Amino acid sequence: MRLSLPKPRLTPEMRDMLRRLWPGLLGSGATQLNLTVDTLISTLLPAGSISWLYFADRVNQLPLGVLGAAAGTTLLPVLTRHAAARDDAGGQQTLNRAIDYAAILTFPACFGLLALAPEIMATLFGYGKFTTEDALSSAQSLRAYALGLPAFILIKVLSPGFFAHGDTRTPVRIGFFTIVLNLALNLLLYRSLAHIAPPLASTLAAMVNLAFLAIILHKRAVFRPNRDVMRRMIRIIAASFLMAVVTLTLTRLVAPGLVMWHGLIRAAMLGILMGVAGIVYLALLRAFGIAHPERLMGRLLRRKQPQDR
Repeated sequence: MRLSLPKPRLTPEMRDMLRRLWPGLLGSGATQLNLTVDTLISTLLPAGSISWLYFADRVNQLPLGVLGAAAGTTLLPVLTRHAAARDDAGGQQTLNRAIDYAAILTFPACFGLLALAPEIMATLFGYGKFTTEDALSSAQSLRAYALGLPAFILIKVLSPGFFAHGDTRTPVRIGFFTIVLNLALNLLLYRSLAHIAPPLASTLAAMVNLAFLAIILHKRAVFRPNRDVMRRMIRIIAASFLMAVVTLTLTRLVAPGLVMWHGLIRAAMLGILMGVAGIVYLALLRAFGIAHPERLMGRLLRRKQPQDR
């Protein structure tokens, strides 16, 4: 006896939901296509390049996944409320505040990866057949990815500005354009830069993506960066740069050749260096008048106290 199941029928509400969702699904596919382009180009490079790029991307995805996903998820409902109320000023202020929060966490991550890339790659992956030379080559790819980390995360911050106003297609169209740009840059650079070319091409494509998003949102009066945010961002970049210089100098003085150290000792020293870098950055935030770490800690402790009771 054969059972005949009724064919599913889509209601108008379901059709409307699918119509709104498909650009976002394509956008996610565009990101995967970009990774596929980098992987395909890496097959044309010297042996080991695929592993170097893969491990570098894994490390770069940690701050990108944490900061980018958190920013996009928390920002969208707030911007949607402002858009529904036609509160342009409130939406602009929310975006500026989100960019400020993202910058204060993103730029130290960017400069920290630039300063400690060899030590990080050697500590995490420098075992077995993954030699010190492999770690150093992978660190070069990581540095190229790290240069684009602010752009990757700020794309996540600006994209909800489109979604909140019901425009899910523009970010996808820009994303697909950057795929083509990424491929062109890869083909242009891979012969001369080898394993640095794919991450550098992705970084440059992300910067172009960010520029398009910012310009379009500015024309639509959704995004209006104010002078205070720009001044703070300059100071944040300066603090992050100085933190990286101090960390790099300390590494050269206290732990020269750290990538060659024994695994456990190397990991412990890397942890110390990262802790010092964090302390230096917090001190610079206070010295530059960007933030007061003790106030932030006080707020966190006050929020935690009711939960502990």
